[in-house]
Amino acid sequence: DIELYRHLQDIGFTLDLLVETADSFLITLFPKDALLFVWDHALIDGPWERQLSLFLADALRLMRNEFLRAMDLDTVTRLISNAPSQLCTTDLRLVYQRRRSCHGATITKHEE
Repeated sequence: DIELYRHLQDIGFTLDLLVETADSFLITLFPKDALLFVWDHALIDGPWERQLSLFLADALRLMRNEFLRAMDLDTVTRLISNAPSQLCTTDLRLVYQRRRSCHGATITKHEE
């Protein structure tokens, strides 16, 4: 998602920052049950680093609209801190299944 990438880069949230903070980002971003799902599949599907970055990208895409509305790095940090209340494990499972079955599927957040 080039638009999301450019927007995050413009406000100072770079891929380098994401990589440097990946462990805490992962733990902060996902609800506990989703974190266990990510952990299991990252270990099963391997390699760990590749799977971790795919799940992080999935989470960013699921919260795409929220991140696009963020106008500064502090807002992005708050979004990440509040993400467990925003992300549903069901959404992550669906995204994972779509990603496994066909690349490039549209990713949308589950509406409750």
